[in-house]
Amino acid sequence: MAMLCSLFENNAGYIFHVHLLHHALSKHGQQLITALCQRYSCAISFYDIDEQYTSEFKISETDKRERIMCLTDSGKIQAEPVMQNTNLLCDNALATFGEEKTTQLFTLMHEFSQICQSEILRLKKDNKKSHV
Repeated sequence: MAMLCSLFENNAGYIFHVHLLHHALSKHGQQLITALCQRYSCAISFYDIDEQYTSEFKISETDKRERIMCLTDSGKIQAEPVMQNTNLLCDNALATFGEEKTTQLFTLMHEFSQICQSEILRLKKDNKKSHV
């Protein structure tokens, strides 16, 4: 939950749809996480993954607190249709939108992201000044 809270707090103004892969997370645990997401106006989907499709959780090389779930070969086979459909959806939507509009969209999104990042840094700086 701390990782989600950090994600939401450090990306204020963004709305996320969290996809949480788990194995046998209790209903109470799901309710707690759902309440946290709702507090930040974010959506969440839970996926109870059968253990036969996952191997161990590896520790991230860049952040030792992060755990990365790896799929087994049978898990990769299960995930492949989802990945194919997701890629097809994105490809078709961008093709329909058109190359020129897509380029404009990503250019504007990049510019907007830079403005937001500058604003976040400014707010953090202002907050530090007000706490001194």
